Amino acid sequence: MKKLFILPLSIMLFTIATMQSGCNDDPKNDQFPDVTASSDTIYGILKYKQVDSTGNKLLNWKFGPGIIRVVIGEETVYTSALQSDGNFMVILPATIPGNSFTSLSDIAITYGGTIKVTPETARYFKSAHFLVDYTDNGTAKHMVINQAVLNSNISAYRNYFYYFYENEGSVLGTGTAGNVFNWTFIKGWGMVESEMSTDATYIIRSKSVNSAPAYAVWIN
Repeated sequence: MKKLFILPLSIMLFTIATMQSGCNDDPKNDQFPDVTASSDTIYGILKYKQVDSTGNKLLNWKFGPGIIRVVIGEETVYTSALQSDGNFMVILPATIPGNSFTSLSDIAITYGGTIKVTPETARYFKSAHFLVDYTDNGTAKHMVINQAVLNSNISAYRNYFYYFYENEGSVLGTGTAGNVFNWTFIKGWGMVESEMSTDATYIIRSKSVNSAPAYAVWIN
């Protein structure tokens, strides 16, 4: 996650997707067995962010029924119906391939400062991707969606990511650029809230949370 906390949100999400895509078949990855904890069920209502000459608008979902996919690497691990009103339910899997994990110590190395990872060997899976397959005027399309609290201009103020941790631990401290980490987690799925600047160009602080607030929305 190189410099994710100072890059625009669109670049950040693209970087996350790129770093997680694909599977490495190198036999040395056999040293990392699959990790199993508990599955996690997510309920949401998808909104649509429309951008045109009059500005950004947050609209109710307007493309009818579709399919939501949970993607890990390049593999779709769960599919679910997206209702015509935007309601959906998906399940994050209980097991993650062992070679999909990344060292949490990379965060301390990248951002410096007082950030400390406990234990130093802690690893995590950097978020599942959520994709929507839908039809727009007879044309098949797809989009990446994420969960966020929005500013008045419909830019992201806080984003919510679903991470899977290999074991319990923490990431605590402040980087050299002032970005604050306050992650505490147990084995399995956990949520991280990343607070954005008002212009959505960088993350101010990031912390573990039990859930997103009721006013957070799923949006393209």
